[in-house]
Amino acid sequence: MIVDTLASNQSVNSIKSADGGRRAFQLLNSGAFRPDIIFLDLNMPQENGFQVLERVRSMSGFETVPVIILTTSARIEDVRQSLRGTATSFIVKPDNSEKLKSKTSEIIRCVMDGSYIEKQF
Repeated sequence: MIVDTLASNQSVNSIKSADGGRRAFQLLNSGAFRPDIIFLDLNMPQENGFQVLERVRSMSGFETVPVIILTTSARIEDVRQSLRGTATSFIVKPDNSEKLKSKTSEIIRCVMDGSYIEKQF
C-alpha cells in the first residue's frame, strides 16, 4: 500500500522497496542510488526496524537521510526508541489509503523543500 501511495505522487521519480533488512542493505550498499528519504517499518523479517535504523545511521553518507518510521505500532516505547535511534519522524500508519496518501505527500513535500519534518506519532 505504501509503494502504491508513493507511486501515485507526482513528485516521486523512483521507488526502491525491500522486503526485509538484508535486502534493504543490499540496495543501499550497491551504490546504485542514494535515497532522498527512507520509509521504515518496525516489523520486518531478518532485522527489525530498530536494527535497520541503527545500521543506516552508521553508514557513510546516510547520516542525514530522513528516515520515517511508518508502522502500525503506537506503543510509546517504540516511539521513544525510534526517536532516540535518530529516526526523523515516527508515524502510525493511517487506517485508510486517503490518510496515508495525505501523510506521505506531506512528508515528501517537506523533504523536497528542505523544511522541518516534525517528530510526531
